[in-house]
This record gives sequence, C-alpha cells and structure tokens, in this order.
Amino acid sequence: MNKAEIVADLKARDFIKIVFDVKLIGEEDGVNLYEAGFFEAATTELAAIKRSCHFYVLDENEDTEQAFYKDREPSTTIREKNHLVIQYADAIKSLKLKVAEENDSYIVCEGYEKQADNSLRKVRYIADTDEYNKMYVD
Repeated sequence: MNKAEIVADLKARDFIKIVFDVKLIGEEDGVNLYEAGFFEAATTELAAIKRSCHFYVLDENEDTEQAFYKDREPSTTIREKNHLVIQYADAIKSLKLKVAEENDSYIVCEGYEKQADNSLRKVRYIADTDEYNKMYVD
C-alpha cells in the first residue's frame, strides 16, 4: 500500500465521512510521518467526532514506496444506540426516564413517579428483550 492507497482506504471506511488536511508532520531517516484528519460519523445516530490518524510513508515518490498506519488501523469510536433503548424508546420518553445503565442484554432506566399525596418516589425500570419491570428505590 502506498500513500495514495492509504488515503483511499481511509475514505472507503464506512464510518469515515470526510478525510481532510493530510499533512506531513515529521521525517526521520527517509520515513515520513503523516497526519490525516477526518470526521467519524455514526450510522444510526446524528453524532460525529473530528479525529485524526497517523501513517508512515517509506521511500516516498519512489517505485518502492510503502505506507503503513501508525500503531493500528483506525476503527470507529462512536457507540451505536443500544437496541434496547431503541426498543423501549416510547416508554422511556412517556415515563420521562433516563437510561442509567446499559449493556447488550439489559438496560436500567430511572425516574420519578408522582404518588397519591403528590410526593415523588424514585423508580427504576429494568428492561431486557422480553419485558420491563418496575422497582421502587427507597
């Protein structure tokens, strides 16, 4: 892979929307270090992060030119929305809850419920793929 191919590889990654400002930031013993800026965007949310990655180019502009990502290939850092948050979105919104904890198999939502005497009582809902259950927190 050469410099042009590594920039093309960045542009082809599905989580990278724009690659910009590829610039030389260092050189030592015939090895050039480049920084490429890019916008990472989530596929299911309206979230983006301005990031950069670094790559080395050996023997630049020669027939033997090679390029390598520094340390590791770039990967996505934006977490996609949890499938359970999506599944229970209407309940979370209507009950005015906030997601307090989440993983792949359950979510915990917290909020307040008005009591008969107009006081508020903290409630916690635990939800998995099949159902959600209310617990009172005292």
